[in-house]
Amino acid sequence: MKLLESRLCLWGLASMSFACLLGHFYGWWPMPVFAICVLLPATLLLALTAVRGKSETRFIIVQGALAGLFAAVIYDLFRVPFVLAGKPLFAVFPQFGQLLLFGQLNGDTSFWPQLAGWTYHFSHGAARGLMGAAMVPLCASPQTR
Repeated sequence: MKLLESRLCLWGLASMSFACLLGHFYGWWPMPVFAICVLLPATLLLALTAVRGKSETRFIIVQGALAGLFAAVIYDLFRVPFVLAGKPLFAVFPQFGQLLLFGQLNGDTSFWPQLAGWTYHFSHGAARGLMGAAMVPLCASPQTR
C-alpha cells in the first residue's frame, strides 16, 4: 500500500484519464480497450487507496478529486452563455462517449454516449484536480485539518 500512497503514483494513476484520450488520438491504443484495461483499474486503485490509505493520502485524493469536479462544473457553467448563443461547446461530450463505447465517432448522441461522455468529462476533471493535489506539498499537519 505504501507505493500506492506515493504522490508520484497518485499522479500517475490519475493521469490515465489523459493517457486514455491522447493515446487514442495518437493511434497508440483504442480508447475503449484502454478505458477498460487501464483507466478503470487505475480509478479503482485510487478509490481503494482513498478508502484504505493513510489520512494524508485520503486527504490528497478526496480534496483533489472534489476540487477537480468543482472546477469542471464551474467551467461548464461558464460555457452556458456561449452555448445559448449557438456555440456547440457541449457537443464534444457525446463524442467522448462515442469514442469510449465504439472506438470511433459515429454521430450517435443517444443516452449511452451522452452518459459515457459526460461521466468521462467529470472523471477527467476529478483526475486533473487529483494530479494538482498530488503535486502540492501539504503544509498543514493532519491535526489542523
